[in-house]
Amino acid sequence: MKNILIKEGWYDKKIIYYLILLYLIFCSAGLFIVNDSTKTNNYSTYLQLFNAILYFISIIIIYNKRKYTYLIIKNNLNFYLIFLFMLIILLSFLWSGNPILTLRKSIAMLGTTLVFISIFLLYMDDIFKLIYKSIYITMLLSLVYAIFLPNIAYLKDPRGIFLKGIFWHKNQFAYIAGLFLVMNLIHFCFNKKNKIINILLIILSIIFLNNAGCVGAVLATFISIIIFLIIYNYNKILNKNVKLIFIMFSFIVFFTIPIIAFISYSLSNDNNIFNLIGRDDTLTGRSLIWKAFIIYSFKEKPILGYGFESNDLLSVIGINNLISLAGFIPSHLHNSFLDVLFNLGLIGLIIFIFIFISSIYNQVINIKFIIYNYKKNVKDYIYFKNLILCLIILIFILIRSILETPIMKYNSFWWIIFGLINMYNIYYKNIIKKL
Repeated sequence: MKNILIKEGWYDKKIIYYLILLYLIFCSAGLFIVNDSTKTNNYSTYLQLFNAILYFISIIIIYNKRKYTYLIIKNNLNFYLIFLFMLIILLSFLWSGNPILTLRKSIAMLGTTLVFISIFLLYMDDIFKLIYKSIYITMLLSLVYAIFLPNIAYLKDPRGIFLKGIFWHKNQFAYIAGLFLVMNLIHFCFNKKNKIINILLIILSIIFLNNAGCVGAVLATFISIIIFLIIYNYNKILNKNVKLIFIMFSFIVFFTIPIIAFISYSLSNDNNIFNLIGRDDTLTGRSLIWKAFIIYSFKEKPILGYGFESNDLLSVIGINNLISLAGFIPSHLHNSFLDVLFNLGLIGLIIFIFIFISSIYNQVINIKFIIYNYKKNVKDYIYFKNLILCLIILIFILIRSILETPIMKYNSFWWIIFGLINMYNIYYKNIIKKL
């Protein structure tokens, strides 16, 4: 489908493209490209100004393309769920303990949502190239810093020395490196060119993952790769009976057997399987934080929560309660679903879960459609690759959401990707209707 949205007008397409690319880099890596000792508050001020400019541009782009935007999103449940979710975030200042702070952060969250809508409207056929390019730049910069500026690229903590590259946290670096590995593997399988480059980048990603010391990122990457390989090879099998056998065999080998082995090993050994990977059965204290949240804060405001980012975890649960249960003072819940529950209560959580389920279900339906209506032309080949990318990235984000910080934050790289994938799903559904 020809992209009818890119027209010469008040903006320059190339300038907007590089602004968005810079924004994605900032959202993924943060501002740790410079040394902490040389940073000043001016960086935060500049970023806020940059955000405001990008939000303003996004509003104008969406307004100028409002008719086409309406054609894309009408009668689409997923977009309405996202809209309802954003509405609850914006209204949460009404029951927030800090309404001004909640309103300010809610507006910023809305701005981030408008950015991913405008990105899609301008570059709907190239969003995966844009995402890949932003990650590619952060990975190359991280490599340069690891070689020439190790005092910035490496992090020392009680468990050892870990690589974080140019990122603000080693776990964020690890998850981005894992996503980079998955995307390069998919490119390797689908593209006939640049195979050697893809292999080198996959090796680099593995090295980054290994040195970042984040087991959750390794798990998300491994599961995403397995699911991709199953779908990719399933599409190559012509006989329906063989397809069924292949799916059953894959499920048993890659999921059932590992789960049984995990349970058996844990029951038969005093040192469970977590010790083999250098962790404990509390998932590095995560389960203790979750327990403290359920006991001391959830029961206080279960329906609507505490308001979007109105309170920090420490002030709500209490320092003594956290120390007595978790043994340390965390800054967040390390679980996106519990973070939604904390901020927006059961109502927000139910909508958030529905968005995830609907997103994954729609991607599966789209992939199934193109598998059974595959015409072996260039367009179908590109759509098939992009739809698989959508599904695998959704699964990757889902696994990350169980163990890490929320995706629903303003300037969240994961929220932007999540939104772009949902927009692409809507876009492809409109293509199907025209077939």
